[in-house]
Amino acid sequence: LTNSFRAGHQIGKIATAVYNRFGFKFKMQGVNKNQTLVDYIDPNGPHAIVCRTRAKLFEKAMISIDEEKKIHFVGGFKNYDFQKVMNAFYFFSQGKRPDPMYDNTFVPFTCWREVENLLEEQDKNPRMKVDPELRFLASMVKTYNVKIPDYYNRIRESEVSASEADIVLTTAHKSKGLEFEIPMYIHEDYIDLTKALLG
Repeated sequence: LTNSFRAGHQIGKIATAVYNRFGFKFKMQGVNKNQTLVDYIDPNGPHAIVCRTRAKLFEKAMISIDEEKKIHFVGGFKNYDFQKVMNAFYFFSQGKRPDPMYDNTFVPFTCWREVENLLEEQDKNPRMKVDPELRFLASMVKTYNVKIPDYYNRIRESEVSASEADIVLTTAHKSKGLEFEIPMYIHEDYIDLTKALLG
């Protein structure tokens, strides 16, 4: 991609710097003159949040409804398969693994303790590869535990239309091709490129 009609020139410069750092010697042109980067987004004003994982998006929804914010999911609540968060909770609390046809996250494990053991091993050996979503699901279960089913129902029942929402929520995958008329920020649940860029 060398020209983007969706990205502005600032995004083009950032993308070019990343390309060049990884040895790709070409320049990306961002030609969308209506797109700008901002240093601050008013948390009390309408804005959109784009997350990498559905697990993180679920947590942002939890926080938002606790703050009495009106929320909307691009494409609707049902399109995000938040059942994964519930599946993690049920595996943790009742030892019930989800049907692998619909959720294969826990196929390698026979009990929740094995999930914790894997994550503990990864903490000791950073070179081990662990699915970031698995780590986040474990963190969600540890942090919110028995509150998860209640949050799930509250989030599902409290969704409003995009025009009524204080916060519009989506994933990077579902935001492809979209243009927001309100400020939007990318959440921090993305792969950290710092070491790759500086190493």
